[in-house]
Amino acid sequence: MRKLVTLDLHSNPREKDPCLTTVCSSRSMDSTSPIRWLPRVPTISAIVFVHGFAGSPTGTWCDFHGLTEEYAADYPWWQDATLFFYSYDSTKKPIHYNAVRLLDFLKTVLAADPKTPLPGPNFIWKYQQLLLVGHSEGAVVIRRTILNQIEALAKLGCQQNVPPPALAGWIQNNARGNLLLEAKLCFFAPAIAARISQEFSASSMACRVSFQPSPVRR
Repeated sequence: MRKLVTLDLHSNPREKDPCLTTVCSSRSMDSTSPIRWLPRVPTISAIVFVHGFAGSPTGTWCDFHGLTEEYAADYPWWQDATLFFYSYDSTKKPIHYNAVRLLDFLKTVLAADPKTPLPGPNFIWKYQQLLLVGHSEGAVVIRRTILNQIEALAKLGCQQNVPPPALAGWIQNNARGNLLLEAKLCFFAPAIAARISQEFSASSMACRVSFQPSPVRR
């Protein structure tokens, strides 16, 4: 069986694994806290779920963490990933604020050393692959988080006097190795009347974001 843990981002950073508090089952878990679904063995992949407006890390995903265990025989590839279910204030805080908080969360749980500046050449990730899953407002928060990173790279390029015509290519080159900018994205009912292609390289957003028409779900 996998281990279910809640995440406390305000714990002592000097502890070996400061953000983890083990709980016995999903029923004993506070649905307003971020949670992590630990695999039986270490993995190279991480999947982060971000709920939408007035959602929660359990209710929005219908206890999806439990389904990956229940149907493990039918979908064994879920067992090769660590699952994170992020929680945030989706009703009172603006998108930009929540995007900054999401980046803090991703750095805390995905980075070897969360204190290392990102973007930066010395930043080391714990995982080799990342999938970001967003529902409704969660998709908007994810996109804003990624765009913030692209804008940070653009600012760095300007500081290094990269010519404007070459800036987009410079950003893409420097996005290589950045787990966040190379993440696969999967969005459900994003809060606009169109949707981003469900799976693509996030770094391509530096040059072009293509939208595909999608019927509005009621």
